[in-house]
Amino acid sequence: MLFRAKSKIQSQVSWLLASSLKDILVYSKDMVALGKVKDVEFDPSEMKVTEFIVEFDKEAAKEVLGKLIVLRHANGRVPTTSVESIKDALNLKLSWTELKGAFKSL
Repeated sequence: MLFRAKSKIQSQVSWLLASSLKDILVYSKDMVALGKVKDVEFDPSEMKVTEFIVEFDKEAAKEVLGKLIVLRHANGRVPTTSVESIKDALNLKLSWTELKGAFKSL
């Protein structure tokens, strides 16, 4: 998907291509690796990105999505309001201990 999204996180305004976010690593606030961004959800009526679709690693999926059984990966939705910053990685506002059941699975 090729579109430009204006992202305003922590009073920083920057331009991103959705394609540049694919496979970017996702970390909790305390730098625990959670998985990778696989896609973005865009709301055309509001003209903004609303959620990131993240492929959580096995252990992270169990914790974050509250799943009991995960074979390898599980996809979940991370709202943009949960994002602290996007630079070399997508960093969340929540620490590992705060993530339990925080996001919805697909």
